This record gives sequence, structure tokens and C-alpha cells, in this order.
Amino acid sequence: MNFGKVTLVVLTYFVVAVTAGALVDNSTLLSEEKSMRKLSRKRRYIVFPVGSSFSVACCLTIGMYGNPSYDWISWAINWGIAYNLPNETYSATLRRKAESEMPRSVTQRRFRRDLYNQIEIAMDNMGYNGRECILRALCETSQLFGKKGSTMVKELLRTAFSLPTTKVLPFEHPDLMSYDEAYRKGKDNIYCAMAYPNCGFSLHGIALGKYSDPPMNFM
Repeated sequence: MNFGKVTLVVLTYFVVAVTAGALVDNSTLLSEEKSMRKLSRKRRYIVFPVGSSFSVACCLTIGMYGNPSYDWISWAINWGIAYNLPNETYSATLRRKAESEMPRSVTQRRFRRDLYNQIEIAMDNMGYNGRECILRALCETSQLFGKKGSTMVKELLRTAFSLPTTKVLPFEHPDLMSYDEAYRKGKDNIYCAMAYPNCGFSLHGIALGKYSDPPMNFM
């Protein structure tokens, strides 16, 4: 074989080997870069069928005859609240735009007011003073639960009957002024039952089972 041809073959193999090695190194680097690269995923939103709703029901049963055995005659009160679930998505851009135009505290107070209004209507229909009981519950929240509830039920109550600490803005609903005032009274450690005497019981006490047992010497 000619020496020139042998040299050409050797050089060809050398170039191929170097190229292959470079490709392997590049692929290794690319794979390492891909493994270290942070992946981003678009936000997803839950969508429910049209007409779907979330319902919460409260059932109160009080023994009326046969104490301490309540199997004979009982008095029951049932009421529920339903909220429509979202049935369409909206982009993150529109969400950020809405949040930039409306402070978060305003949105939170708006949802709280809607919840309190629903509870007030239910209690008014049962013959109680719904507004007064809501104000008393807001007053008692910080005194009963502090910054965080110790159980799931307490945490739910604390979240539902807490308001943002920021000042209510002039354009917000007038009812929010009353709610905010009651919530701040509780932080001042006033006696909430005396501040709102037209509500003879505590909503927190009902939820936590305070009134489950009859008083002493009942019947």
C-alpha cells in the first residue's frame, strides 16, 4: 500500500474518532444542561360542569322530652348554603391584571361579606338576629383561636370569621364597616356577649359542640 494512502486512512480515522468524541461530549453536556434546567408549566385551573355548586349543610338537633334519653322527641333545625363553582377558565394575564387593579384585601372582604350575608339570611329565617350573631362571631374569633386554630374545625372557623387587617376603603360595601369594627373589638378584648346582646348564643360554640349537652337540672 502506498505510504500516502496509509497516512490518509490514519488521518481519516483520527478525524472520525475526534468528531465522535466531540459529539459524545456535546451530547453529555446537553443532557446535563437539560437535567439542571428548571422546567416551567403553565398554570392549570379546575373547571366544573355548568350548574355545579358546593353546598354546606348544618343540622342542629336538641332533645325536647325524655332527658337524658333523647330518643323520644327531638327538635331539629337544618339549613344550608350553596355556592356556584367556576365553569370556565381565565388566563393568568387577566388574573394578574385584575389583581393589580383590585387589592387582595378588598377581594377577601368581598367574599367574606357574601358568606356572612348568606348566614344572616338563614338565621333570620329561623327567627334569630343573623347580623348580631355574625358580629358576635367576628368579635370572638381572635379571643378564641388566636393566630392559628389547634384543630381543623377551629382553623376553618378562624379563617371564615377573620378579616384583613388593612383599613376598609371608602368605595367598599357599607356592611364591611360593621364587620371590621366587630372584628377589631375582639382584638381589644371586650366581652363580646355584652357588646352584642341581641344574639344569645355563640356560632363558634355551636360549631365546637358547646351546646350539645343540656344544662344542669334540665327538665
